[in-house]
Amino acid sequence: ISDYMVSYYNYYGIKPGSKKYDKIASTNIVATLEKMFDTTYDKFVKIAFRMTIGDLIDSIMVQLYPVQFAVDMCNKFSSKGK
Repeated sequence: ISDYMVSYYNYYGIKPGSKKYDKIASTNIVATLEKMFDTTYDKFVKIAFRMTIGDLIDSIMVQLYPVQFAVDMCNKFSSKGK
């Protein structure tokens, strides 16, 4: 959750220890994703990277994918997918 919360701090300025921060941190991200994407997957691959564009953007980007989707994508872009 800490990586996930860094984005809230960087982008929205929500500071650790604040009521908003604690509320967001206490939510269950898997349950949220299930509702958003109508899925019952319980395991996800997290991909995080830092994106900087000059002085305009300096942010940690986080992407969550169901494990099977991530495996399929890796196979597609590796020699296994050829």
